[in-house]
Amino acid sequence: STTTLRPASPELVSHLVGEVLRQDAVIRRGGPIVIGVHAPPRWDFGPLTVDGHTVAVVPCLSPLAMRAALAEHLPDDEGAAPAGTLGPVVVVLTDVADTDLGDDLRARLVKPKLFSLDVWQAVRARFGVKRLDPALGEPEHRWLADALLEVPPDATGQRQSTLGIDRAVDLVASFVLGLTHVSLEQLALATTDASCLARYAAAPESVRTGLVAELAHRYGPVGSLVTGALAAGHGSDVLPVGLACRSLVGSVAGSYGLAQIEQVTGVGDVDEAAIDAFASASELAFVELDAINPARADDMLSRADQWVHTFQAPSVGASRLLRSGYEARVSALGAVITDLLGELPEPTATSIDDRALAVRHGVDRLQDHREARRSWGQTRTESAVLTARLALWLAHRAVSAGPMATDLAVAARGYLDDGAWVDWARRRVFAGDTNADLAAAQREVGKAADECRAVDNQTFAVQLASATTHGAPGEVVGAAIPVEAVITDLVVPLAKKVPVLLVVLDGCGLPAFLELAPQFRAHGFMEIARGGQRSIGLAALPTVTAVSRTSLLAGKLMVGDQKDEKREFAEHPGLAKLPGPAPVVFHSADLRSEFGSTLPEAAHAALGASGPRVVAAVVNTIDDQLSRGTFTAAHRVEDLSVLRWLLADASNNGRAVVITADHGHVLGVDTDGQGDKATGGTGGERWRVADRQPRDDEVLLRGPRVLKGDGQGVLAPWHDVLRYAGWHAGYHGGATPDEVLVPLSVYLPAGIDAPSGWQQAVAPPPAWWDLAVLAADVALSPSTSAPAPTKKTKTTPGEGQIGLFDSTTAGAGTGAGSTPPAVAGPAWIDDLLASEIYTVQLGAVVKGKPAPDRVRTTLVVLAERGGTGSFATIAAATAMPLQRVPTFLATLTRVLNVDGYPVLTVDQAGGEAHLDLALAKTQYLSAP
Repeated sequence: STTTLRPASPELVSHLVGEVLRQDAVIRRGGPIVIGVHAPPRWDFGPLTVDGHTVAVVPCLSPLAMRAALAEHLPDDEGAAPAGTLGPVVVVLTDVADTDLGDDLRARLVKPKLFSLDVWQAVRARFGVKRLDPALGEPEHRWLADALLEVPPDATGQRQSTLGIDRAVDLVASFVLGLTHVSLEQLALATTDASCLARYAAAPESVRTGLVAELAHRYGPVGSLVTGALAAGHGSDVLPVGLACRSLVGSVAGSYGLAQIEQVTGVGDVDEAAIDAFASASELAFVELDAINPARADDMLSRADQWVHTFQAPSVGASRLLRSGYEARVSALGAVITDLLGELPEPTATSIDDRALAVRHGVDRLQDHREARRSWGQTRTESAVLTARLALWLAHRAVSAGPMATDLAVAARGYLDDGAWVDWARRRVFAGDTNADLAAAQREVGKAADECRAVDNQTFAVQLASATTHGAPGEVVGAAIPVEAVITDLVVPLAKKVPVLLVVLDGCGLPAFLELAPQFRAHGFMEIARGGQRSIGLAALPTVTAVSRTSLLAGKLMVGDQKDEKREFAEHPGLAKLPGPAPVVFHSADLRSEFGSTLPEAAHAALGASGPRVVAAVVNTIDDQLSRGTFTAAHRVEDLSVLRWLLADASNNGRAVVITADHGHVLGVDTDGQGDKATGGTGGERWRVADRQPRDDEVLLRGPRVLKGDGQGVLAPWHDVLRYAGWHAGYHGGATPDEVLVPLSVYLPAGIDAPSGWQQAVAPPPAWWDLAVLAADVALSPSTSAPAPTKKTKTTPGEGQIGLFDSTTAGAGTGAGSTPPAVAGPAWIDDLLASEIYTVQLGAVVKGKPAPDRVRTTLVVLAERGGTGSFATIAAATAMPLQRVPTFLATLTRVLNVDGYPVLTVDQAGGEAHLDLALAKTQYLSAP
């Protein structure tokens, strides 16, 4: 019966003809070649070409039909072809038995019998193997034979002696689905390609069925989910459903999503392990898809979010990829922040630490999400992170508020080290969020932060008023240099050693500068400072441009305009004594260039090697934003007009860059509205002539540095919501530290050594700014909801425990001789400290050996944090004043870095230390 015979195919016939034509006996005989094949007499493929010969394939239902076919395809004189020369090649397909052909027909065949089509022999020849896996002969694998003969030879890869069952399945799967290699992730990835699904649909049913069965068997239950969706015609849903499955992990039992998965895949009774594996494979596939086709990847995410909704998924926040997961993590962070704030009225160390840890975990989970690094979510994430930092600051303040500032120097230093970071965060948090939970947390945080900052602002303003009344022009106040003394005290001494570009960022207070400061490194600059400590400037009063910027550029207290600034700067006695052309000021209008140019030619020339020793440039972008209301967005160097081009020219010409400002500003709104407006009197938006007694939210500023008020002095608000004019996005002129204190930082281009007396600046963030989750806490389940309330009894961190909010401010109870608390740590640290190599290294330090307890504590803290810790964290753990940490770490670096290997590296500018844990173990313990 023809139903039991294998149908002829071009691959099988070509293989058989090739084998026959390569036989020596056939070649010697030459002449016409007739090959009889026992197969169903069906052929729809036309003639074939085998080894350069045209082969006619003729189906014949009977011996009579065979005789007619031979008469048609063979020449009349069959012996006409010379010996050894092959004549026409004819293949006859017939289901007639050999014994029914007759002697005359058998005599005309190349061999007096009908050949059978041996598909596995064809497979061996096609793939150049000598043996086949016995499993290929099993009934359930017979479909592979024909399928393998469809695989192009160039897709077979490296030849092997044996063709195994797994390789055979991989070859067919790769060909049918268009895979580069076969894996569960690649299968999921292939389903996102419409052409792949079309190829699968066009494959013979036996191939589709066989592939599904084999791959399901290979990959187990999760493989059944993927292949089941393919078999059910839902291949395009594989990746979206798999991504959505992450939101079911941990809550599979009784989940409505299981019924939906069964509808797509045809697989019921799915356990959690299969769901988890399906999600993991889909996530790996998505990462690859996102790298090669971001648009399609975004489409997959959107569809996956729809499936999350369809699933009524109970664990939406589990996904690190889906936008629904991002929103859930934002909500969770908002909830734990709100819970932390609820503890502040009656704080205890334990309850605050527990909830603070939940906030850190919430931030860690949010930042771990894909959307946190994309434009869609990056800004929101930054705002959420700053909200968390403000909440931790409030918690820190609730349990360990430091002493009130007793003079302006202490108040200014406190704002530089702490308050300015708070105001940076407040500005960004005010922008709000579309997520209700985070927005509620931001409102509560913002209101509480405003109230606390108002207290600090009043303290600062009172000290400012006292110092202004009794101080002298140009008198340095701690770290604060009055703007009128900046040229004499800083610029001129620096310019004697290196040419200088003085950049005045009009309106840039310390909060805005803190956001900009790290960005200068990306432009090739390193911050330096005298003594390593960042300086700040003290604005002239009231804090308006005509007073403070003119005093800054004139080098003396005066009220003026741009003409006065150009003249006085050029004629400054200290600058005039420097070699080269007279110093020059470029205001914003002077820095406008033609289309396609970075800077005008005059500015290029001035900044060049033959230009003045000191060049000043005024960049008005931040001050201009005060009327446009755009400064709640992130500050970036690239967005500040020509600043990046000024930096480029300074770098190219080896100029040091001094970044400063004339004054800062306050926001034009608070958490309750648009602030308070006071009418009457004469003056500016944030100051009035002192023709009356100050109100409760004002101070009287009077003295030689107050250049307005006609000798009566001025009234200036200490609260940042009070104004005397119509609403704008921001104001200046008042007595808040945000308006009065300005940056005064020096940067050197890469490759230029710091002048004598200068060193790399240290400006670490405060301890509460650090959101790192300790290594010891990683095992804890990241909280997505508020932790359980704790009993509100006054407690302190136990022995061996470092509280999350230990004070790090110098003078706040941690003197140079204080003993750090005992801390537990990994055993290898004690082994390192007891090693012979460490003893030798420590002995090489002649003076200033680091205290053993502080060394150990520092190593423990760094190890707990994965190797990296801020100066503030180290200061808190070791009970060391913050300003001593850089020197301590510099010494510790000399001890730990054996033969120059960087076991410990210190980023002075970033205020961080990094311990290479693996290298430390290798160097000291020989056990990485």
